[in-house]
Amino acid sequence: VILSVAGTSTVAGVISASGIGGPTWASGGSGGSVFLPTGWLISNGTLRANGGSCLNIGGGGGGRVAIVLTGAEATFGNWAGTNTAYGGTGITNGAAGTVYRAAGGIAAGGGSVLVDNNNAATNASYTALPASSNSVENLKMTPWTVQNRGRIGLVTNAAIMSLTINANSYLELAGYTLRLNALTITNRVIRGGTYSASQLGALVSDSSGNSGKVIIPITGTLFLVR
Repeated sequence: VILSVAGTSTVAGVISASGIGGPTWASGGSGGSVFLPTGWLISNGTLRANGGSCLNIGGGGGGRVAIVLTGAEATFGNWAGTNTAYGGTGITNGAAGTVYRAAGGIAAGGGSVLVDNNNAATNASYTALPASSNSVENLKMTPWTVQNRGRIGLVTNAAIMSLTINANSYLELAGYTLRLNALTITNRVIRGGTYSASQLGALVSDSSGNSGKVIIPITGTLFLVR
């Protein structure tokens, strides 16, 4: 779903690209995408790209929702609606998709990304960071948040602005390196340095063993003594 609006979008209903639920012995469909560049966004509706559910098999993965405000100094202050890309539920739950939001005046790629799986645990699937191993996305200015049992997994080396991992949410390094300017894990700010998964606690894992790394620049004042 692509809706490009120069003025104000009033969303009081539902804009959906969600996957359909599976029949008895078929998995739920994956979520699609909703892309809404608009001057301003108001009201209390829903934009969603959730995965479909299937009780007997598995849920589909969440899709992508992207809302980009283009109006001068436009904010989300008048938007009381919901934006979701949950994975579908089933015997195995689908991984969350992503919700990207950028206020007016934010540089391209500088909006925030939310990975939220509505408290549906996923043990075998994750939200890829970046979207694919050969992705050309520029994510260096993008802050990410993972919550409600979301699970992010690196599929290649990546660089983002920041990452906040909330309780019961996870990061899988898979042997790759994540570079970022700031990392917060359950309200604990991680200081600058180079870390393996085992040094960052139970919410960060590395299926490769321990070769994956998280690198945060060390900031401060340097004094030269002559």
